[in-house]
Amino acid sequence: MNQQSVPEWVNETPDETTYDLVMFDEGGGPAQRIELTRDEFVGLKEHLASMRGLVPPASMAEAPVGRVTQHELNAFLDLYEAFYRLVYGAARRAAEYGIEPGEIDADVMPEKVDDRPVTGFDYCGFSVSRRDC
Repeated sequence: MNQQSVPEWVNETPDETTYDLVMFDEGGGPAQRIELTRDEFVGLKEHLASMRGLVPPASMAEAPVGRVTQHELNAFLDLYEAFYRLVYGAARRAAEYGIEPGEIDADVMPEKVDDRPVTGFDYCGFSVSRRDC
């Protein structure tokens, strides 16, 4: 997405003395308020912008060496859930209805991952081997 179509709140955070996350009740009054640091506020905005597809998820290159950040962990868990649902759904449909005839694109299966040969893929009962390609 180009920078011009991204809402201003994604890239701009005014310097203020307090930052809050507020939920309002039906009458318009604050039902819950959480005080935040500026870093927490900016991190929540980045995560929200990523969840809404306004910006790509933070790259691994930006992460500190060593400890996995909470933002990375949450992004991983979101991606893992989406991947699991996609693969599990495909495996369930393949088991029930079969797979349409045709050739598998061998380019989508890498030859090696971390210098180990890839001979196939098996996840949630959904299996593809290199011989199928």
